[in-house]
Amino acid sequence: YRMKAYVINLDKRPDRLARISAHLEELGIPMERIAAYDGTTLDFIVSNWRKRGRSTESKWRGEFGCYMSHMLALSEAMHQKIFPCMILEDDCILSEVPQPEPGMVYLGGFESSKGLFGLHAVMYNTWDDAADFSYHADDQQKAIDAIANDYRMKHPDRVRKYSKGFIATQAKDFSDIEGAIVSRTPGGSVKIHTE
Repeated sequence: YRMKAYVINLDKRPDRLARISAHLEELGIPMERIAAYDGTTLDFIVSNWRKRGRSTESKWRGEFGCYMSHMLALSEAMHQKIFPCMILEDDCILSEVPQPEPGMVYLGGFESSKGLFGLHAVMYNTWDDAADFSYHADDQQKAIDAIANDYRMKHPDRVRKYSKGFIATQAKDFSDIEGAIVSRTPGGSVKIHTE
């Protein structure tokens, strides 16, 4: 099989695109760039989105752009019908090439008392898996991580960590949502850097 990656990338971050392109080429994974939505420039933000779990406009704008970008990547994967596939954010680093696993698989993320979060790197095994999540997410107005965790709580058999763990980490870089330098460790924890 050939695992294809759909990479979400903002036009203003060609540096990130260059890094992940070289990284995936090294792993032998073909990729397609998905032009990310920049929440700071969007005029059509759904009114109910405002202040859904975020106190500042910059954060809910960032989350809306992230949500729209993931849904665009997912719709492109469904249109092309290339499965299994990965949807990756451009600051992702894979420690290995994933093997197909049933359902929607978190390649990276973190766990908390509220559940499993982190959709910066995810694998969809089949078109039906992608469609099922897409239908679930379509009418919700909250962060894509929260939507995915809600989906997992409703369908625990359809969402899992890769081989009972994570293989994707988040490179230390500026996060448009957090407004800070952020990274995700191999163990799954998220670190906000102050330096």
